[in-house]
Amino acid sequence: LLHPDDQAAVAAFMRAHPGRGAPPHLEYRRHPDLGPLRWFRASVQSHRGGPDGPFYFTGTVLDITALKEAQHALERSNAELEARVAQRTAELSALN
Repeated sequence: LLHPDDQAAVAAFMRAHPGRGAPPHLEYRRHPDLGPLRWFRASVQSHRGGPDGPFYFTGTVLDITALKEAQHALERSNAELEARVAQRTAELSALN
């Protein structure tokens, strides 16, 4: 169900131990064969069942597709704006 480019990162995240240097969350995509691009953020926390008890984990998975689309739109706008500034700067330099 995972995007092929994200499978290794998700596997490493699932094997990591939260709280011992492992990242608290991971963003990944679903497999493209399942339809339109969807982004998810998985978060995991570790808990200990008493002073000598075993660890157990809780977590959430959120659909962050709208957030990723907004970020990408902002990145595209910034790139277009930078290109226009560079073009206008070149035009002003030529006029000077």
